[in-house]
Amino acid sequence: MKPVIIIAIAVVLLIPLPIFAETFTVKTNKSTYLEGDVILISGTTNPATSNVISMVVVNHKGDIVTIGQFPTNPSNLKDFSYSIDAKGPLWLEGEHTIKLRLAGKNIEIQFDYVKKDIIENKISTKSEQIVCPQGLEPVNGECPDKPVVEVTSEPKLGIASFVDKSKDPQSYIDRYNSEPSYKKWFDENYPQYKTIHEAVGLELTEKIPDWVKNIFLWYGQDQVSEDELLNAIKYLINEGILLVD
Repeated sequence: MKPVIIIAIAVVLLIPLPIFAETFTVKTNKSTYLEGDVILISGTTNPATSNVISMVVVNHKGDIVTIGQFPTNPSNLKDFSYSIDAKGPLWLEGEHTIKLRLAGKNIEIQFDYVKKDIIENKISTKSEQIVCPQGLEPVNGECPDKPVVEVTSEPKLGIASFVDKSKDPQSYIDRYNSEPSYKKWFDENYPQYKTIHEAVGLELTEKIPDWVKNIFLWYGQDQVSEDELLNAIKYLINEGILLVD
């Protein structure tokens, strides 16, 4: 009997056993999908006893979104592909996982999902026209608590070279207004100055910038602080617009 047992074992060892897939790879065509997109799954595997791939897609809560089953390519068992329509009530904003199984081997791949209504809400929010109270302009999409004042001024030329600082500046203005020849001489030789007042260091008090006028208006409406009002007055004094004895 022993020789028979040995022969039987030898025969069993010669019977070819099933060879399971040694490799199983999968990928999606994108890492992020919008609602309504088509998810394309593709991959490769070695020939196995089963050429049917089982698939489950779950959302970040662990709920099953969709299931499917598809064969590998009949003409080439190493390649496979499958497509999914990314839409439905179970598709949630966030990460999703595709779980595939072939011949006892499992593989997973993750992707992000974005709801279309969330994108539309973000776009509509940005496109909404923001209307702020009178005197206020939107800043970074929001209405500020008080006006944002941007102070801009042209560089000062300084006092003209012909001015004798020991003399009263008003004397030059009086001469400019009373002597046509002196007026012509000044206008031709010092065109960079807007007025004789600016040349002698006595700018006209009525040349108050609009932003300063607004400061006084906003102060009366309690939209700016007293410190901001004082800063505006200091500016007028420093620029020679407001004369203080």
